[in-house]
Amino acid sequence: MIPKANFSTPNNCPIAISIGDPAGIGPEIIVKSWLKRNELALPVFFILGSADILQKIDPSLSIKCISQPSEASEHFNNALPVIDISAKSSAEMTIEAIENGAKYVKLGEASALVTAPINKHTLYKAGFKHKGHTDFLAHLAGQDESDAVMMLHSDKLSIVPLTIHIPLKDVAKSITQTLIVKTAKIMLKDLAERFLYSNPRIAITGLNPHAGENGSMGDEEENIIIPAIKQLQDEGHSVFGPYAADSLLSEGERMKYDAVLAMYHDQALAPFKALDMRNGVNITLGLDGLLRTSPDHGTAYEIAGQNMADPNSFIQAIIMAKRLSNSHE
Repeated sequence: MIPKANFSTPNNCPIAISIGDPAGIGPEIIVKSWLKRNELALPVFFILGSADILQKIDPSLSIKCISQPSEASEHFNNALPVIDISAKSSAEMTIEAIENGAKYVKLGEASALVTAPINKHTLYKAGFKHKGHTDFLAHLAGQDESDAVMMLHSDKLSIVPLTIHIPLKDVAKSITQTLIVKTAKIMLKDLAERFLYSNPRIAITGLNPHAGENGSMGDEEENIIIPAIKQLQDEGHSVFGPYAADSLLSEGERMKYDAVLAMYHDQALAPFKALDMRNGVNITLGLDGLLRTSPDHGTAYEIAGQNMADPNSFIQAIIMAKRLSNSHE
């Protein structure tokens, strides 16, 4: 059961939600989340997407088309507020929803952006030029792609993959001391400013089994990862490692740190989803004036349209977006 949200500081701006891929479970989990608004005391949000698509999820659903975010609060209790952009192809609508959501947050008209899942392959066919949500948001924020960092968060673990959507064969050559230091500093900054840790502690994994075992199983630890950790420590940061990833994420060990920096996608996401996929939230760190969260799952085409989608991770993304926007006031 999800507890009621409890927000300690006020923020009157609504949350913007992009509809994601309309052929996936995004519309369903959006509707299911709104239907739990009173039970869970959810913050006010509005949808960027298609009113028609949302109506098909539940023909009895009350929907109110609005023209600007400031109208959402007036209607939220009685109808799902939607800024309708449905006169587009599905891919165009998906992209425009993200663009407009980011714009509203940057302008201070929305407190945060929560994104429903997208399918990158579908968007690529429509000319989408970015690897995914995270680097697209960096582009929209006017920042470098490497400024945007994906953190998976729940009460059980907060973890960042250093490299994300690249083939495993390319991971080792993509790991650099500069990238480790930059990513760790972005994590430290947001852990302090948004999560309010007074002295955030980061554990960094090795790349190889047993963290390289003194060079006998690879030299990335000795040549790249350890020098990066030493540089961060010399600058006064509470950063530790490299640790063997298989033991670091055990229950006793992971509680010693506030977040973990892992070397590649599955080294981070596989244990995270095994631990707490249902409550997991994807949070984008490092963007100036643009807070974004999302559920920790994809479009789930295989169950779309069957009323089987669990909205829990999406609800947690909404709650986390509100809490982080409040903490940054």
